Amino acid sequence: MNRIPSPSATPALLALVGLFLFSGCDENVGSGLLEAIPQSLDFGEVRVGETALTPLTLQNGGFQDVNVEAPVSTGDAADAFSVADQGWPYSLTQGDIVVLQVSFAPTATGAQESTVTIAYGGAVSLEVPVSGIGLVAEGTDADGDGYPDVEGGGDDCNDQDPLVNPGATELCDDAIDNDCDGTIDVGEDADSDGSDACIDCDDTSNTIYPGADELCDGLDNDCDQTVDEEVVISDWYTDQDGDGYGDSDSEPVSSCDEVPGSAPNGDDCDDQDEDIHPNAIEYCDYKDSNCNGEIVDHYLDDDGDGRPNCVDDDTGDDDDSAGDDDDSAGR
Repeated sequence: MNRIPSPSATPALLALVGLFLFSGCDENVGSGLLEAIPQSLDFGEVRVGETALTPLTLQNGGFQDVNVEAPVSTGDAADAFSVADQGWPYSLTQGDIVVLQVSFAPTATGAQESTVTIAYGGAVSLEVPVSGIGLVAEGTDADGDGYPDVEGGGDDCNDQDPLVNPGATELCDDAIDNDCDGTIDVGEDADSDGSDACIDCDDTSNTIYPGADELCDGLDNDCDQTVDEEVVISDWYTDQDGDGYGDSDSEPVSSCDEVPGSAPNGDDCDDQDEDIHPNAIEYCDYKDSNCNGEIVDHYLDDDGDGRPNCVDDDTGDDDDSAGDDDDSAGR
């Protein structure tokens, strides 16, 4: 037998039924009405200039159809994340799903985060956190010099000129940073003398650079385009007897260094005898020992025959012929 509710119970029952019916007609009822699978997206590492796509599934878990509005990306990196157009607003029937394509196209390097907000059913919205890491882009090598451009993460500071790259030699006086080191017309200092190749006239020798001391080496040590200009250059004459005085008749050799077997003068009147030179002691030997042009020198020659008394008694005999050892007057 069917039980008929008492009149006192009827209002309460009607209220419950009315609440159920009213709730079923409200699109905003039910915390899981629109569900995102997965609940967040992590794109991982993506190079700048490239785009990564990841699917995001929306499922209508409610009791009625809902209209899904166009998703909106918000946050510091909002421009890096977007959702493909589904023909918004999109009607999602009860229990149905739709797969969205979410993209990450980083414009900068480093970690980036945003929130994709999906409005539906009026004032209700679903928020899906999204994140990714921007990496340096793969560089291009437009000039074919083997070095990618800086904009693409490489180190070629001018990808339109194959002569400009980190491995190039710095050219002087062209107002271009040829080797991409941030300096213009400043070359390497291969010899470590403190002067780079653009001002060093010989970057292979550390004794040659602007301001260096001029050496007697036949080289332009101070890079002033003159050679050995600050050193003393002497004429060296052959010194066969080694007495420090060169042969006046020899052909001199000009040099700032000592020339072996030579002397820095040509004052020797007899380069075969080491006892004959300008600084020698004059002996009574009928020789010009001190090269002053005088044979007699300071020795007396009483009879004036050119033979000093030490070899001629000069008693008055000016006949000094062979066999005459008596120089008395009249003989």
